[in-house]
Parts: sequence; C-alpha cells; structure tokens
Amino acid sequence: MSNQLFNLLDEPWIRVMDKDGAVEEKSIYDVLLHAQDYLRLAGETETQNLPVFRILEAILLAIYAKYDANGNFDPIEESEDASKRWGELWEHKHFEEKPLREYLETYRDRFWLRDDQYPFMQSIKAKDGTDYKTSKLIGELSESNNKVRLFQSRLGEGKEKLSCAEAARWLLFVNAFDDTSAKAKQKGLPSPGAGWLGQIGPIYAKGDNLYESLLLNLVFLNDDEVWNEIKPTWEMAPRYGERTKIVPPNNPATLYTTASRRLLLKWNGDKVVGYTSLGGDFFDKTDYFVEMNTAYRLDKKSKSASIYLPKKIDPSKQSWRDFKNLFVESSEDDHRIPGVIHWIRELQSDGRLSNDQKVTFETSSVQYGNKCFFINDLTGDSLTISTALLKDENEVWRIMVEKAVSLCEKMANEAGSCKYNIALAKGVSGDDILKKERAQGKIAFYDRVDIPMRIWMNQLDPNTQDQKEELENIKVEFKKGADDLINEWVGNSSVGALQGRMVKGRHYSLPESINWFMWHIHELLKGGEKNGK
Repeated sequence: MSNQLFNLLDEPWIRVMDKDGAVEEKSIYDVLLHAQDYLRLAGETETQNLPVFRILEAILLAIYAKYDANGNFDPIEESEDASKRWGELWEHKHFEEKPLREYLETYRDRFWLRDDQYPFMQSIKAKDGTDYKTSKLIGELSESNNKVRLFQSRLGEGKEKLSCAEAARWLLFVNAFDDTSAKAKQKGLPSPGAGWLGQIGPIYAKGDNLYESLLLNLVFLNDDEVWNEIKPTWEMAPRYGERTKIVPPNNPATLYTTASRRLLLKWNGDKVVGYTSLGGDFFDKTDYFVEMNTAYRLDKKSKSASIYLPKKIDPSKQSWRDFKNLFVESSEDDHRIPGVIHWIRELQSDGRLSNDQKVTFETSSVQYGNKCFFINDLTGDSLTISTALLKDENEVWRIMVEKAVSLCEKMANEAGSCKYNIALAKGVSGDDILKKERAQGKIAFYDRVDIPMRIWMNQLDPNTQDQKEELENIKVEFKKGADDLINEWVGNSSVGALQGRMVKGRHYSLPESINWFMWHIHELLKGGEKNGK
C-alpha cells in the first residue's frame, strides 16, 4: 500500500493574496499558471514566504533557462540571450502551461510531502535525528522542547497538529532559518550553522503582482555570464550524510533547494504532529556570490586577500539607511551590491523596464539569540524606488541619495549627543543609562525623518527632476525633524535640567544642550563640519 500523501504540484498549500485582498491556498501549478492574478505570497510570516518563493524561483530558472516564453526549447547560451529571454517573459504577462507541466511532471515523485523514498525537502535518514514537536516547526512560535514561549500566537491543538498545507510551508522555513540547537548524533562533526537564509541578509524585489515579483528575481546571469548549469536538488540524487560539507552550489536553483537540514515530518493520519532533524548540507560562504538576494561586505578581520561575506540585516536600521550597500557600487571595494539589484539595473539599461517602473525592495530576516542557538524575532522592512534611479547613467543620483543618507546619519548622531547632554543636565549618571539615552536620541531623529525619507526616495525621478533641488528638499525635512525633537525635549524639560549642573568640569543644561544641537545641525545642513571648520 502506497504511503504517498499530498503532492505539492496539485494540492493547495501556498498561501496567496488575490487582487481583492482575499487569501487562499493554491498548488504549485495554480500559483505559477495564475501568478499574474495574485498580488503576492501571503504566508503566516514574511520569513515563511521567502523559502516558498525560492522554490518557485528554482522551478522557473530550471524551465526558462531552456524554454522561451512560448514554451519552445531554446536554451540560453549567451548573455544577450538572457536579457532577451527575460524581456519576452516580462511582455508575455503569464507563464505558459506546456513547459511547466512538461518539466514538473518529470519530477512528480519528488513532490510528495509524505513518501517512503523521496519526501519533499526531507530525508528518510532523519528519523534518527533530534525529535521535535510541531511547536518548534511553526516559525512564529519556534519553541524548543524545554522552553515554552510566554506569549503565543496559538494554543492547544493549533500548535500540536498541523495540516499538510501548513506543515509544508513551515518545513521550508525550518530548512531556511533553523537555529543551531540540534545536537549531532555522530560525535566530532562540525556545525553547519543556522539555515542558509539565516546567514545572509535577504532582499527581494517586488512588482505590482506575483508574476512581476517572480520575474524581477529571476536572474539569468552571474556577473554577466550565463550560469553553467541550472539544477534544483530534485533533479539530483539525495544526500543522506549528517552535517555534510559540500562544494558550494554553482547556480541559484541548486542553492535555493539545498537541504541545510535533514528533516522528516512525523504523522498521525493526515496530520503532522512533529518532526526529526539532523544537520544537513553546508559550504564555505567566503567569496561566494551565487546568492543573488543579499549584499556582501568586505571582511575587515581577514589578514589575507580581500574576502567578502554575506551582509546580514541590522533589525534596528530602516532599509533606506542601508542605501549605499544595496544600491551604490563601491569605489573602495568595501562591499558588493546584491546580484538581483545588479540584474535589475542591467535590465533597466537594456530598456527591458520602463523609465517610470517602480520596484519595492523588501528585506526579511530572522534574529537569533546567543550563537544562533534560538530564534528571538522575525523582522522585515521595505523601500520603493524608481528603477530609473538604478541606470548606469544615473550614478550621480545614487551618490546624491547616499550623501543624503550620510547627512541624516550625522544629524542623528548629533541628536543622540543632545539627548545625552540633556540627561547629564538632569543629573542622570551611569555609563549604561547614558549610553541608552544617546541611542534613544538617535532613534528619535530617525523616526521623525523615516516617512519623509521613504516618500522622497519613492518620488525621485532622474528624468524630470533637478538633483540639487531634490537634495535641498530633503534637507528641509531633516530640519523639520530636528525642530520637532527640540520642541519635544523642551516641552518635557524639568527645572533641574534648565538650571543644569557641572559634570567633570563642564556645565550642562537644557538651553546649552539645545543650542549646541541647533548649531551643529545648522553647520551640517550648510555643508560644514560640526566643529565649524
């Protein structure tokens, strides 16, 4: 009797949002054949959407590296072919059924969620791994076996038994973002680290619908070279070894489907009631640029040649504050922009995207506790800009935006210093407390200018606007943000802060602190240094 259950090609399991805002579960076939009719993926969390999205991307890469938009066999062999293929798909507005079914039916047996041989993104050898409840599988809970979260999004049977559909989604999440708490069964094996997506700073391009989003992230070139091979792991024999160091995947489809964990779902009838886990595949990520959806930073700790590593996301920073690392090529070679942004820039320069095309870039990541031993939080942000800003000839505009962000950072530092000085004037003491006051001042300034910065970046248009005028416009918003803070701090002042006090031979008071802040802001806005030189 067959133990096969729930084939992901046909069964509804991917949550999508339609154009009316309704959320439904759809099969892989339904999602891809009607991607133009859906706004986006709509899983329980954005971090759950990412690995599901990458499965779809792996399928599309495997197909359209070989077939044109109409489903005719026509492999991409030259870099010029890649841009043309992408442009044809963009104009086609939907994916043809013929190439999808011809490809996916070849590997139908690799898409069963439950199977005695090849369960989807699982390993039958994982049955000897660490035993977990479904509360650990559910990413929005991520409970260990020994510690229950105090505040929970679900209770009782809702976290003890999962439908096939939800279990499939969280299965991909665990493979992508799992922590390092599981112990090795075989002694002496190295740690594979957190799941791959937990080791990078994921950033994705989002279009007006799911079809556009899938295409914007469908990168056919690696640094202007055609990928040597596009091969998802379901085209390959499965690996079973625990904590296996592998040769780094040489194409996105393999990377997106690499098993960083050996997982096996546990069943009670047609419900998932837990899973077992072993460490899976891992590889050296030094100077590894196959990952298209992360920025890279120069490893300043390395004493050898220049080494680049994926740049993780700082959850305390708004995405626009990272504009330089994401959108501006480094003249000092201290970073590399994400491959997907480089790809979109090439498409824009090739005329594949219109000058008024807006794209939202979304970040989504998991924040871990000590040594990635447990998951602390799920975070994300977004930034919408015109793709015209990414064109080669508009580099001066990107540098202008970078200067605006840098100016904002300097003003935020001054706000932090002002808050620190006011705290001293109030009689606050203690290095940790004062450090917190400084940080709160910086955060307060960023909060004041956050929405104006997003609006400003969204409406920037190198084709119709004057660069100097736009820089002055955002400076006005910075000044408003500083003035708002001053009014707030003055309004909340105390008699003690007004009078001030001596601290280590220097007098601090609210009026003095505000005057220093105003002077520094004035100097920064007119282009001077804060010391007046």
